[in-house]
Amino acid sequence: MEVRQPHLRLIRPGSYAPADLNVQSKMQVDFWRNVKIEGEITVSLGVCSLFTSVNLSTATLAVATVLNNQMAMNGPLGRERTCELPDLGLTTYFEFDGEYYEQLKIVPMGSPVSDFIMEVVTRQMERTVLPNIRPNVRMRYLNDTLVNVMENEQPRANLI
Repeated sequence: MEVRQPHLRLIRPGSYAPADLNVQSKMQVDFWRNVKIEGEITVSLGVCSLFTSVNLSTATLAVATVLNNQMAMNGPLGRERTCELPDLGLTTYFEFDGEYYEQLKIVPMGSPVSDFIMEVVTRQMERTVLPNIRPNVRMRYLNDTLVNVMENEQPRANLI
């Protein structure tokens, strides 16, 4: 399929349910995967999962980096104590059958800060990965990043 004109669809605000976002995202990813530009391939750096989760250490590090680099710490906690907050806020404890557990591996999505966590981790991934593969085209939709790279970059892109 060749792209000759942009494919855009106007969506009225509030006209879709949150469950539709995963469907729309997957449709967009599927569309761009089928677009063929001579000498280029499309690589998806996103997540197409109904239950998105982020590695706990990755999320904690990404949020701490944002807090450390971009925020003026004038409050009573100071910079060091404020940067410890992600450990507290991203750790999940629960009780099951009278026993208490700590979730160790992933940060569950669905909490009030989930969108922020996903955005911070995605931006960190893009800053790390995109300079290494030098994409010709980059498109971002929610938590999916699609890039077009030259075919000779394919081995490097496959490492992602």
